[in-house]
Amino acid sequence: MYRVIGECVVRLLDGASIPADPDNYDYQNYLAWVAAGNTPLPAAGPDRDQVNARINTWRTQMEAAGFPALGRWWDSDDMARERLTLTLLAGQGSPVGYWKDVENHQVAPGDAAMIATLYAAMVEYGAAIFARTEQMKTEVAALPDAQLAEYQIGWPPAG
Repeated sequence: MYRVIGECVVRLLDGASIPADPDNYDYQNYLAWVAAGNTPLPAAGPDRDQVNARINTWRTQMEAAGFPALGRWWDSDDMARERLTLTLLAGQGSPVGYWKDVENHQVAPGDAAMIATLYAAMVEYGAAIFARTEQMKTEVAALPDAQLAEYQIGWPPAG
């Protein structure tokens, strides 16, 4: 049911990567499963499909984790994307005169220009996430099987 890969637990049912965080609900379930006498599969590396599934999970998480614009972070879960898109399509800006960032601060003016800027930033950040996802899948396709377990999913280190 589980496999431990480095610092991460992978739930084999859906390929979800579970961080070793005692506050994480999925990690608590894993610990309870082990406490019940179960043993995770050996750390033998994942196959290419499992690594690609973890990459897809990363993409989904990143797409819902917000995007940067105007010196702030903005919500980008499904509802926030829909709300921003509909406001953009209406072409008049926010009817309340502001938009809220991820910290729930009101940011004015919330006019049509601001909404267009936020929408463009959301699309651009989504494209960057997609490009990184495709790059990771290309890198994984080129790796020897023995190196799949060590592949680091995410943004490349700054440098």
